[in-house]
Amino acid sequence: ERIWASPSKLRAAAGAPGTVCLCLSVEGAVTIESTSGSFTLDEHKFAVCDASEPMSAVSRVASARIEARFPMSSATRRRFEPYLERAFKVPESYWSLSVGMINSLIATPPPAEGIGATAMKGLIEQLSTVLLTQVEQKHLEENGSPSDGLGAWALELVAGHATQVDFSVGALASRMSISRTHLHRVFASMNVTPRQAIEQARVQAAQRL
Repeated sequence: ERIWASPSKLRAAAGAPGTVCLCLSVEGAVTIESTSGSFTLDEHKFAVCDASEPMSAVSRVASARIEARFPMSSATRRRFEPYLERAFKVPESYWSLSVGMINSLIATPPPAEGIGATAMKGLIEQLSTVLLTQVEQKHLEENGSPSDGLGAWALELVAGHATQVDFSVGALASRMSISRTHLHRVFASMNVTPRQAIEQARVQAAQRL
């Protein structure tokens, strides 16, 4: 985990496969450069980037940012793939929380490893997921349909739990960290209800036995 002030340039070596990082700018613009290209992270914006390859960040004005790494599961990555390596504005309702976390890290840097480091990675991962979910929700409201990644992940979860008799619509919504209303919109774009999708998956699973 890194907190750094500008003007400066941070160069980060490649992390383990599946590693991503949360980049957030408090003041000024930050240019993120990675093997997949470069983009600008304007003030009060965030991005979740692939950290399994070398990357760097540059800013020429006074600023404070956080670059925190954590492993992202393959299922979560597929869900949020359309939103990785892109800059989005931090929702106003989450800005204080985000800045508060940064200020805490500045005041008390976490240890490089151990229980404290693991706990901090968990908190940053949760914050990243919440921010990406808000972006996803906005996409759904503006376009009337979910991202391809969200729909594909929903179907993958349904298929993976087809043999569990207690797997329900509510359980699916909880697993995806979205509301039941949001879940119904996701499946509506595929012309099926969540319950129908679960029932169809169970029939297909039974036929394979």
